[in-house]
Amino acid sequence: MTHAKDVDLSQIYGDTHVENRDGRISVEPAGNYAVEAKNSKGDVELTLPPNASASIDGHTHNGDIVSDYELTISGDENKTVTGRVGGGGSKMVLTAENGDLRIKKGSGFSTTTSTGSSEDVPKPPKAPTAPNAPHLKAQKALPPQPVKQ
Repeated sequence: MTHAKDVDLSQIYGDTHVENRDGRISVEPAGNYAVEAKNSKGDVELTLPPNASASIDGHTHNGDIVSDYELTISGDENKTVTGRVGGGGSKMVLTAENGDLRIKKGSGFSTTTSTGSSEDVPKPPKAPTAPNAPHLKAQKALPPQPVKQ
């Protein structure tokens, strides 16, 4: 737990529990791990990996909820967000008493898409051949040189 500090946790392996007051919390798990983030005065931002599988349960008082995913957002002064991303595997509990909740899609560091296929990476073009390039002939071997001692 911290007080009056911003907390930035990026590429975290394992379940995460963070509590803060008078600062911002930003959590970016490296995989499908559980996250619990509570902030009494400040924003909570969760960035999920591209292949996320999460069950989201978030609450805010006097704040907004913004999500890159199609989740159910309801309420006026007291807002909630619920829903599933992917298969809904990992549990995400987010609370911001006086702040905003942001749930974002991460770009990730993987070279595969969420379906597991390789991304289309263009191949570099072949070097053009020079027109009328002269053909070089290998030199003849030098005659044997006398050995001096």
